[in-house]
Amino acid sequence: MKKWFVAALFLLFISVVSACDAADEPIRDIVEIEALNDQIVSTFTGFEMLDLPGQLIVTLDDGSETLVRIAWESARSDYNAALPGEYVLHGQPITTGRVTNQNAVEAVITVVVTAGSLIETMENLGHYSIFIEMIETAGLVEMLETASALTVFAPTDDAFDVLFANFNLPRSMLLSLEQLNEIVLFHVHDRSRDLDALADFAPMTLPTLSGDSISFTLEGPQLVLNETATVGASNRIFTNGILHDIDGVLIPPNLIEELLLDLIGDDMLEMLFDLLIESGLFFQLISGSSFTIFAPNETAFSNLAAELDLSFEALLELERLPDILAYHIVEGDYLLDDLFISAPTTLPTLYGNQSIAIENVDGQILVEGATILSSETLMGLGVVHTIDQVLIPNDIAETLFPE
Repeated sequence: MKKWFVAALFLLFISVVSACDAADEPIRDIVEIEALNDQIVSTFTGFEMLDLPGQLIVTLDDGSETLVRIAWESARSDYNAALPGEYVLHGQPITTGRVTNQNAVEAVITVVVTAGSLIETMENLGHYSIFIEMIETAGLVEMLETASALTVFAPTDDAFDVLFANFNLPRSMLLSLEQLNEIVLFHVHDRSRDLDALADFAPMTLPTLSGDSISFTLEGPQLVLNETATVGASNRIFTNGILHDIDGVLIPPNLIEELLLDLIGDDMLEMLFDLLIESGLFFQLISGSSFTIFAPNETAFSNLAAELDLSFEALLELERLPDILAYHIVEGDYLLDDLFISAPTTLPTLYGNQSIAIENVDGQILVEGATILSSETLMGLGVVHTIDQVLIPNDIAETLFPE
């Protein structure tokens, strides 16, 4: 009995001494924690579903490092949870941890789930380098990253490659355009809207920061902007908004004619586009999907003026000139190869749906008897074929050339 009692007292003494030693061990603040790799997480993903480590190396306030068992808790978040999308679990957690030994944690170690800025988000995604350069060159980074809520329709680098190829336009020229600011802002709406919200209300139009509006229509499951650019990857969250990929570059309607005139570089084509703009036909064209213009050259207009015994200037003021121009325009893209394949055929024009005849005569494509001299593709908007005659619809010809 005495032996048992003595042994119990000894064990109690050892326990008390051990407890005193543990109590004397200083509590250390965590001043740094091992960096984690960034993770992409869903808005509604819980932390128990993430691949978070059970222990990490931490640096304590005395400069020592130790391996600490980690108890992860719910993360503080600084994003709008109502918006679906992807967020970044940043690699360097915020630490409020204190440790007493390698096997215990006092207080909490948390991480912050946050979206990056607009530029950071596009850089991380990796295929918006040209659009980023446009934003930076236009001096719009601060404006776009401090606005309260935005939707950005971001053309991919592939979309710009198509623009450059169609217009034979170098990247440097795009970045030097006076209208660069307006072009960038034409891709930005001043409220955050996810893809479902846009699709649910299509067809519709929404204003942009450029002051012009863009249209939204559904073609099957795809959302199409201005009938030219399709939304690809969507609902990418950044700090103050939401970003959607598009496969085309949007140009404000009031700038398209300026850009075309600057970039075409042919005096007669410039005059033709001026006439189209003045007649209102040009805006009818850019509101549609694409077009083909059979554009008479200057000699063709001069010959018509001589036949009518008019000056060149008087010809351009003819009351029926808009109708004559409409007779030269066909909806859809018809490249020269397309015309070779389809000839003989007829194509309906914008003039009362009257058609023009396309023929292949000894390997030469004729349009109502006029010869195609050259062809150009314009920025995905359509095709221009230069021809050597002015085409006159029969009903107008009867009034211009009475017997």
